[in-house]
Amino acid sequence: MAKKKQKAFLDSNSWEQFRKEYTNADDRSCALLGAAYLDHCLEILLLRALVKCDATDNLLGETNPLGTFSAKIKIAFSLNLIPLVIFQDLEVIRKIRNAFAHQLNGLSFSCDPIKSLARGLKFPEDYLGDGQWTVESVLNDDPRQMFIFSCSIISSLFESYYLERAGNMQKTLMSLEPTFDNN
Repeated sequence: MAKKKQKAFLDSNSWEQFRKEYTNADDRSCALLGAAYLDHCLEILLLRALVKCDATDNLLGETNPLGTFSAKIKIAFSLNLIPLVIFQDLEVIRKIRNAFAHQLNGLSFSCDPIKSLARGLKFPEDYLGDGQWTVESVLNDDPRQMFIFSCSIISSLFESYYLERAGNMQKTLMSLEPTFDNN
């Protein structure tokens, strides 16, 4: 049986290529690609948090119980893998993605409900910090740029969570005393 390919975050060159593609794409493609990458990142976080076994494999995947973007968002929050503000923003990103995916025409980031949803994203404001900068001043109050910025920052945060968790696991393993005697 062929070994299953392990999911991974994009390396820096692949990320740069992907970022160019989705930021230069039309609004629909931008929304679908940005959300798809966050879905991919969430799955990596979940795979890291859950036991590696057939049962886990049977939870994740397109037709499985945790196969949807919505289910991954909810379980990641429930397992305390993501904070409330990220959970809420992922729900907004999911709604934007669904609107573009299910309406055949007439949608863009410049019209409601997409514009209102994108302007409702909260995490970038938290990310910018102490109030010296505002999302409106940095992104010129552009809902599309708000969406792109949110997707980029959240995916970077997911990668740092993943690396931090891996580092903590390594420290824990290195600090364990041997529980057996070789003699």
